[in-house]
Amino acid sequence: MDYYCARQFERATEQSRKAIELDAGYWPAYTYLGLSLEKLKRFDEAIATLEKARTIDASPTILEMLGGAYAAAGRRPEAQKVLDELTRRATSNQRYVCPYEVATVFVGLGDNDSALAWLQKAFDERADCTPWAAVDSKLDPLRSIPRFRELLRQVGAP
Repeated sequence: MDYYCARQFERATEQSRKAIELDAGYWPAYTYLGLSLEKLKRFDEAIATLEKARTIDASPTILEMLGGAYAAAGRRPEAQKVLDELTRRATSNQRYVCPYEVATVFVGLGDNDSALAWLQKAFDERADCTPWAAVDSKLDPLRSIPRFRELLRQVGAP
C-alpha cells in the first residue's frame, strides 16, 4: 500500500505479488496489485486481478476499484454498470457504501462534478475513507480544481 500511495507502481506490483505468494487468499494484495497495474496501463491484467479480488471478497470497495479499472481501460459500459450498482446500493440503505467509493468511479468516467458531489457527501458524513483523498491517485484528476482543494482543506489535509 505504501508504494501505491507513493505512486511507485512498479514497486507496488512487486510487493503485492510477494504478498500473494505468501497468502493467495489475501484480497488486499490483489487490490493493490490491480490498482498499480491500472496505473501502469496494463488494463487487462489489472481487471483480471481485481476480478480475482472480487471472488475472495465482494465488498463495495473492491467493486469500486474494478469500476475505476474499467473506466481507465475505456470500458465505459462495464464502468457504468459498476457505478449503477454502487449508487443503487448507496441509496438503498441495505448495506453501507461509502460515497467516496462512488466518487472515484465518477472520476474515472471523467464526471468531475458528480465526483465532487459524492466526495462532499462523504466528507459531510465524516466517512472513514475520506482521509485517503489526500493521497489517493484515483483523485489526481481533481487536484487542480479549487472545490476539491477546499474539501481537502476542510478535513485538514495538506
